[in-house]
Amino acid sequence: NQIDHSFIIDKNDPLYPKFKEDFGFLKLFVVDFCPTAEAIAKFIYDFLEKKLEEAGLLEDIKVVSITVWETETGKAVYRK
Repeated sequence: NQIDHSFIIDKNDPLYPKFKEDFGFLKLFVVDFCPTAEAIAKFIYDFLEKKLEEAGLLEDIKVVSITVWETETGKAVYRK
């Protein structure tokens, strides 16, 4: 899994080049959006819908929502 145990960073973050240079040994997952919990939930939702569509399963399987937990009590939920 590309995201699991990765450091998610926006490629447009002004600190990204320095971070990549200094911490390139970490497992990085580079995105083109600010990686808030809300944005990550939407990213995963869109990713799953695309994969289901590519597999011809979008009529049979529906992604209802994605929940990303930030803390024990804080979460972001994305639904269309």
